[in-house]
Amino acid sequence: MAQFEEASKDLDGIDSKAVAQLAGNPDWGAGITLARAEIAVRRRNYTQAQQYIESVRPVFSRPEAEAYQRAKVDQLAAIVDNHPQ
Repeated sequence: MAQFEEASKDLDGIDSKAVAQLAGNPDWGAGITLARAEIAVRRRNYTQAQQYIESVRPVFSRPEAEAYQRAKVDQLAAIVDNHPQ
């Protein structure tokens, strides 16, 4: 679990909105939030994971979104759906 703590701290130090603006691409900021969702799932914090997933779903539901990111959202959502909160 220490590796999740370290990864979480690293992600917390990133301003998702600033990264998205600098990159000119909303997927960058949403990608950071998606990583946070995966960490929350691995920590079994399904309520927090659900919040992250719902915040990035609009970005990764677009036709031009990367297929692997769309699949990751669906995968994490399925895990959350199978664990009552």
